[in-house]
Amino acid sequence: MSYFFQHVVSKSFFRWNPIILHNVIIAILAIAIQIQYDISIGNLYIRLGISDFIYPFILFFYVRTGNFIEFSKKNKKYIFWVVASSLVMIYSISIEYLNYGVINSWAIKKILGWPVLIAYFGVGYVIGLASKSRELFIKIFIISYSIIAALQLMVFLISPLLLGHYLLITPYNGWRLRGFLENPNAYGFLGVCVTAFQFSYYRLPLLSPVIKRVCLILSTLAIFFTGSKSAMLSYMIFLLFFLSFKAISLRVIKWVGVSLIAVIVLIMSSAYFGKFMEDNSSTFYHHFEHNLKGTYFYSIGEVNKGVLERLHVNKLACESWVKSPFFGNGLGSFIETQKGENTLEPMTIHNTYLWILSEMGLVGFSIFLILPLMIFCSAWTQFKTSVANHHTALATIGLLVASAVGSLFNEFLYQRHLWLFLGIYVGSCQVLSVIKQE
Repeated sequence: MSYFFQHVVSKSFFRWNPIILHNVIIAILAIAIQIQYDISIGNLYIRLGISDFIYPFILFFYVRTGNFIEFSKKNKKYIFWVVASSLVMIYSISIEYLNYGVINSWAIKKILGWPVLIAYFGVGYVIGLASKSRELFIKIFIISYSIIAALQLMVFLISPLLLGHYLLITPYNGWRLRGFLENPNAYGFLGVCVTAFQFSYYRLPLLSPVIKRVCLILSTLAIFFTGSKSAMLSYMIFLLFFLSFKAISLRVIKWVGVSLIAVIVLIMSSAYFGKFMEDNSSTFYHHFEHNLKGTYFYSIGEVNKGVLERLHVNKLACESWVKSPFFGNGLGSFIETQKGENTLEPMTIHNTYLWILSEMGLVGFSIFLILPLMIFCSAWTQFKTSVANHHTALATIGLLVASAVGSLFNEFLYQRHLWLFLGIYVGSCQVLSVIKQE
């Protein structure tokens, strides 16, 4: 068996058809990264992605090609950042153990997830090295997301009529579209990533005009029906950011907006919503638990409840940070503090900035802030000066702006697709630097 793999499989795949295998890997990754789910091991909940299972094969292939060696030689600043941020994580989890005598599940998840995110960044870098690979990945990612979104929306909207309840939803502060992610906020942010590339690449002949428009509508509808307020706000902010710098045409946004409103009005005026309104005889934002259970449109009271809870948690996080402002209280300390105060249901911090400040202090916050600032400054320069990398730089700016806004209301740092796309941008810059030297 060993002989067969080394002399037959290795030769045929890695020597005869490396380009074909590379394209197959990209296609599989573009689809697989959209499918994630949670598993529980005791009291530890870990989010896995289908793409995680194919990663050993991806890494093996790319290590053989020598791309990671090239990365370590030419991008020492990123290597330094990875080492520094990893040391902060290790130091922070040791502080938690010294303070509380335990390493809780929150801290374990963050420690286990960190090398996974770095690996996604590395693979994104390899994809970004070739313009054809980059465009292939983005094209498949957009089309596959749109197809999956269309199927999910169809099931989501038709299932109440046929079955009396929703499918493909999750009871997450209301019954909302979750896609193949357990958390609808994560699925909403995935939609934001897709639309950032759709708007940025809109003027390129990557897809036909009709397909571009249909994909944009489907992606925006998917974001809308997740009910993720943070994702919707991120979506609107990065579009306003694009418009303020004339990065995209206002006509395109108007077309998408009008089409989206038309589709939503059509859905609302259907027999399903007519029955909902008739049965409840109340305002449109009626509580989701009455009669036709499962509606996404939850009450204003439900929205206010979630906002007040997060404001309360943010206040607690600020108080926790003040206790140890420079080095933090340790990874997972916020949960342990609540346990010590006999809080019935310990809550996590729905704010990336406050989470890092509270648990890793100003030192950790400063180190973690270096990478997005470094990439943003680079992308801004590329957007202004580079014709070849203009669109990828614009999409990266959109992603960073959207994640910066969304991180005020959720924990978006540990999103696989974000790190993959950041790696793609870094790889695209590496190609340009090589061309300039030549």
